[in-house]
Amino acid sequence: MSDNNRFEDEQVNYSDLIFDWGNPSAPVKKSVRKTAPQKQKEEPAKEERKTEVPEAEPESVSYTPPYDTDSRHKTEAGTGKGRSAGAAAAARLMGKKTGAQERPARPQKKTVRKDSSAESGTEKKTTRSGELLKRSKRRALRNRLIAAACLVAVLAVVIFLVLQITLAVKKNIGRSVPEDLSELMEEDYLTVNSYSRPGISTHKLTGIVIHYTAEPGVTAKERRDYYEGLAESHAARASVNYIVGLEGEVIVCVPPGEVAYASNDRNLDTISVEYCHADESGTVSEETYRSMVELIRQLCEKYSISPDDVIRHYDVTGKLCPKYYVEDQAAWDKLISDIKS
Repeated sequence: MSDNNRFEDEQVNYSDLIFDWGNPSAPVKKSVRKTAPQKQKEEPAKEERKTEVPEAEPESVSYTPPYDTDSRHKTEAGTGKGRSAGAAAAARLMGKKTGAQERPARPQKKTVRKDSSAESGTEKKTTRSGELLKRSKRRALRNRLIAAACLVAVLAVVIFLVLQITLAVKKNIGRSVPEDLSELMEEDYLTVNSYSRPGISTHKLTGIVIHYTAEPGVTAKERRDYYEGLAESHAARASVNYIVGLEGEVIVCVPPGEVAYASNDRNLDTISVEYCHADESGTVSEETYRSMVELIRQLCEKYSISPDDVIRHYDVTGKLCPKYYVEDQAAWDKLISDIKS
């Protein structure tokens, strides 16, 4: 073992120097003791440092074995640091910790913990508000649809009522007159004579012929008396079965089962109805129109005559009779339509 190693392994205990105060010239005794026990105590620490060295990450610091004194000195001389191996290991460990502390920290994502109860409450409140808004919109839309449907229904009902009233007016025109016309109808037969009532029975009735008096303002009674006077005046052969007056009254001059001199070659199979008018145009008054429509309808039902077989005197002979219904075809069509309804 070299002197240097021995100097390291042995330590001088200066407290053990013994001086002989009675003999100052006596040589000083010096006791030297080995520090083996201390080495044994230090060795575990060195072993612990040895086990901790591989964990050191810095490559700039070299590891020196605990017992390689020369290399340790060389390392310390090379680095310019005069410190023991324990201090170096401690420094390395501290450097590792310091390096770990000085190492720039990675940016970490901040995780903000939301209050689940508050968030759920907010979400529930938002969801609740959205649902209420949706319900409100649906309710408003439903109300608008209901209002529109009600409006359409009301309009439909109004239109239906208007149509029904119109049809009722057309159908029931003259309904103010009793259906049998008993209150407005008067049987005032002509006396049997060869000029106005020949007393000849008709054949099967197949139609109804419409006439007008051609005398503005004449009443039904006056017209009946005219036919009655022909039996004496012999002015003409003429008569009708029914006369409808200016106020809707009806006079029966010749029974429907007998011939009246009214429609030329259709006298044997038709019923003749004549109406009174107020002016030259032959326009029918409202009262006259109602009674005439009701009378013709009842005759059609009684004798099984179709409304399509109701004709004008004009259709038999070409005579301008009745003038109003010959000149106004639309008015004639309406009369037939009202009879049918």
